[in-house]
Amino acid sequence: NKLLNGLQSEEKKLARTLDQKEKAAKKLNQLIEDIIKKEILAATPKEKKSTTTSKEREAMIVTSGNFNKARGRLPWPVSQGEITKSFGLNSHPKFKNVKTTNNGIDITSNKDAAVKAVFEGRVVGVQFIPGFKNTVIIKHGRYYTVYSNLSSIYVKRNDEVKSQQNIGKLSAGEPELHFEVWRGKDRLDPTNWIVKK
Repeated sequence: NKLLNGLQSEEKKLARTLDQKEKAAKKLNQLIEDIIKKEILAATPKEKKSTTTSKEREAMIVTSGNFNKARGRLPWPVSQGEITKSFGLNSHPKFKNVKTTNNGIDITSNKDAAVKAVFEGRVVGVQFIPGFKNTVIIKHGRYYTVYSNLSSIYVKRNDEVKSQQNIGKLSAGEPELHFEVWRGKDRLDPTNWIVKK
């Protein structure tokens, strides 16, 4: 009975934690989608007046093409680390019947590790989300990369960043970087984009 009660109590705690993480993931997802929607609208030529110049559109096409060519060759967003949660459905380590969906990958690294942009681009989002701490979203033409669980950030919205530029610092308490790659509104598996270790 004690064992059963203990397991039931642990299951309730897990359910609460998963519920909180799911709500945080939904907020992060909504933030990304809203930012991408705004960027797509800004880049769409209007009949009378466009907010994006032809030079900016050309730069966007070049960046998109270059990003696409870098598939499988992008540097890791942290110098050291290992993927602890993969893209898509993941089983809970203790309860195999409990599954969670991951829109990116989670990389466990050293506490306070420097987080770097994987490709040149423009910062289109910087926000604090409970459960994901500070989040930075960088636009690379039609592509976007997302970096979450940062304790501090070194960039602001509209900053142009270079590949391997430090954009923030990983949380010391839970040194696990959440990293996503999007093409327009489509989520992509980041392991297909970063170099294999």
